Amino acid sequence: PAGGGGNGEGQAAQAGEENAKLKDQYLRLNADFDNYRKRTESEKESLAKNARGSTLEELLPVIDNFELARTQLVLETEAEQKVSESYQNLYKQLVETLKKLGLEPVEAVGAKFDPELHDAIMQEETTDFEDGAVMEEYRRGFAFGDRLLRAAMVKVAVNSSSGQEEEAAAENSESEETESEGGQEE
Repeated sequence: PAGGGGNGEGQAAQAGEENAKLKDQYLRLNADFDNYRKRTESEKESLAKNARGSTLEELLPVIDNFELARTQLVLETEAEQKVSESYQNLYKQLVETLKKLGLEPVEAVGAKFDPELHDAIMQEETTDFEDGAVMEEYRRGFAFGDRLLRAAMVKVAVNSSSGQEEEAAAENSESEETESEGGQEE
């Protein structure tokens, strides 16, 4: 009886160890599966986002064509006006839908030129804008989330650096003259 009881305790201890080992294995497998599920969900979201971005990028020429058509139209009759209004309503609906999907226009006119967001195709000397500011936008740029789909084509302001240098030189020569005149009187 005493030997049998010891054997039972040994089997109980062994069963306890086996149980702990299986529980640990179960928890590890469960954690691995949870990580796998999260990783595949993340990859799925990333693929969907990339697909939306690519689709939006393909639709950008459609937006360009609507905007170009609006600037080219010469409306002379009431019928032409109604057709134009219908097309503009379609355009507005398209733009609203694209915004809901995450398409955002890139800020251009008045903003500081950013080579990451803007494609400078012209420069113009002016004092009406700060040096390096975007003066005019020729084609809108668009972003989708943190991804730039297309840079904006812009004209950038350039302040005449030679005029600024001449002003600085004139100020320096005036201050030198004042200093030399002050030195001669003493």
